[in-house]
Amino acid sequence: MRFEKFLILLITSFLLKNGISQDLFKITYGNLDSIRVTAAQFKTQKELIVPNGFHLDSAIAYFSIAGQTGVGKVEYRPNYDSTRFNKYVDLLIPGSSIIFDNIRLRSREDAIFQPHNTVRYIIK
Repeated sequence: MRFEKFLILLITSFLLKNGISQDLFKITYGNLDSIRVTAAQFKTQKELIVPNGFHLDSAIAYFSIAGQTGVGKVEYRPNYDSTRFNKYVDLLIPGSSIIFDNIRLRSREDAIFQPHNTVRYIIK
């Protein structure tokens, strides 16, 4: 089992160093395939989508609402606060941005992997 985890990490490291990670570790919020989305498009999505063979272990969502100072931070996983998350989603207007960061994935073999992906959206 340890060898399998090591092998997965070794292959993953090779893929990342060779620029293949974007396709292999594509992470999106729902089916959004563009960085620039409307608030309505963002609101209809339900969850972060991660590559097959992995599930989301943890992530943090940061909201920067246009016209307001400060940044809202919501733990997206493992302790999802839907009330707080939806509060920020309801405030989204053009010029706002959302960043999902500190994303950690767990493989079927229970290995933790933190891809260098930061998932960003700008409300148009």
